[in-house]
Amino acid sequence: MKALSCGILVLNRRSELLLCRATGTLRWDIPKGGGDPGETPLQTALRETAEECGLRFAPDELLELGRFAYRPGKDLHLYAALRDGVDASACRCRSHFTDLWGRVRPEMDAFEWTAFERVPRRCARRMAALLTHTLSLPQLLLRLQRHAAPGEVYSRPRGEDSAMEPGTHSLRNLFEQLGLPSEQAEVERFVAKHRPLDAAIALADAAFWSAAQAQFLREEVEDDADWAEVVDQLNLMLRG
Repeated sequence: MKALSCGILVLNRRSELLLCRATGTLRWDIPKGGGDPGETPLQTALRETAEECGLRFAPDELLELGRFAYRPGKDLHLYAALRDGVDASACRCRSHFTDLWGRVRPEMDAFEWTAFERVPRRCARRMAALLTHTLSLPQLLLRLQRHAAPGEVYSRPRGEDSAMEPGTHSLRNLFEQLGLPSEQAEVERFVAKHRPLDAAIALADAAFWSAAQAQFLREEVEDDADWAEVVDQLNLMLRG
């Protein structure tokens, strides 16, 4: 039977992920760990995050991402949360281990907010692949922003069965995905405000997008993904 490790991806609105360094190594990781007897995955993730970096979350702050294959003998059950205003240097690990010399040491000895684009260089290969290929951190940030705002619509995470939603999307759907007001009048107001966009500037490079929005637009066009057609439509509208 596979072991299960549960943890939380902690993101902020500056398009950064909170990482912890395993003591005595060069390996950076997310806060996670194995469950105690009788714990649910949610309880384990909350406890491990509090122990390893000192951050506490209410269950309703978390977005469940589900279970992922990680190693031949281990799966991960992950959640995500949005947390701004945290000084990474003030994080403290309260869980300890005894090393080969009998010293009691914290499991994690450093913390940092890592820009999404630097995550593959910070994390081990399997974790980097999970965070950058299985998941999309920019899309996850958009989902978390909507999760934190009452009345926002759930968005399918990248990689889920495309049968869960239609193959084509409207401008309204796109603006919801980007976390922007999506009523027709609001879409028209947005286009009028930012038109005309210089032909030399790619849509995703326009200054009015957040980092998460820009990366989402860039990825969808480059991958010719589900949203590419309506992204192209918006691009044409902004060039007029």
